[in-house]
Amino acid sequence: MMKKWIIFAVMILLSGSCLSMNANAATKQSKPKLSETKITLEVGAKKTIKVKKIGKNAKIKWSSNRPKIVTVSKKGVAFAKASGNAVIKATVKQKGKKFVLKCKINVPKPVIDSVNPLPVADVYKKNTLFDTCLASGVSAIHYTINDASYVVTDTKKIASILTYMSLLEVEQATNPHVAGGFSMKLSIPNQPTVEIGLQSDLFNINGQYYKIKNSNLDITLVMKLFLGI
Repeated sequence: MMKKWIIFAVMILLSGSCLSMNANAATKQSKPKLSETKITLEVGAKKTIKVKKIGKNAKIKWSSNRPKIVTVSKKGVAFAKASGNAVIKATVKQKGKKFVLKCKINVPKPVIDSVNPLPVADVYKKNTLFDTCLASGVSAIHYTINDASYVVTDTKKIASILTYMSLLEVEQATNPHVAGGFSMKLSIPNQPTVEIGLQSDLFNINGQYYKIKNSNLDITLVMKLFLGI
């Protein structure tokens, strides 16, 4: 009789242990995780990050620790705005528990070709606005961002900037609404300084505004790519 009770007790202990193991395994399996934990995105690229192993009623809140580098939408779409490093975070709430999941994102500086750094629809001149500047040989480009002044004197980089702007198809714009952007001043030997204002799909040369017709890129972003900002 005693042996039967011992066997019965052992069976209860074993079944309890198995139930506990199964419960722990189920808990472990139900813990949410991200589809990506470390990725690299080029400037202007986007990537959808998914949360795996979540219930139907789970609530997810996305955030970025450096939104100037990488933004993230309510659906987990990460968008690289500028070079640098950022961490996007998914805060998941389900069944009374809270999980914080992170994905590290690296956005490298764009590699720029010295002649034609950005793709254009047609690789021939679309305007002659910068012919004089190119022919005269610009010695420096002074530019201002957020009230801070910088200068670039690399002749190849200067030529690349002006060549790219020569490839843009433009039309004159009268009294456009302009706000933001940044400005550049071209230093040309034995000639007056040329001032260029930049904003979205517009730029002005000494006060005359031009609208860009054949570029899908924000002109300020283009210039930042050229200047390695």
